[in-house]
Amino acid sequence: MFIDYDIRGLYPKEVNEKLASFLANKFYYFLKKNKISRSIFLGIDERNSSIKLASAFANSYLNLPQAKITYLGVTPSPVFYFLCIKNKQAGVIVTASHLPLKYNGFKFILPNGLIWTYRGNFKKITSKNKNIEIKYKKKY
Repeated sequence: MFIDYDIRGLYPKEVNEKLASFLANKFYYFLKKNKISRSIFLGIDERNSSIKLASAFANSYLNLPQAKITYLGVTPSPVFYFLCIKNKQAGVIVTASHLPLKYNGFKFILPNGLIWTYRGNFKKITSKNKNIEIKYKKKY
């Protein structure tokens, strides 16, 4: 589930809305501790579960002080990385890349282009409000 450069697993068994909320809090406090702007990019891939995970992440993240999200919508990973590095802004993309549709995950990037992943304990994962919903309609 946890790889050196991202977090991936079966949705919703391993990767779900509770995990998204948990990671939002952990990423926020990492940025704050390291004096990195809490204004981030958020992108998704076209999996049906990505919008649900992005909504849960955004809901938790935006409840924290000075948190701001620029929602990119469906974004290829290379474009997402380019935008983060070019704008010197952290970000998260909800994707499991080339894995089958039953999987999903998160990739985090820091303003300097380095990858962030959570290395702590997952025993106490709880979810807060669910009042933000991101909507996406396929164009084709």
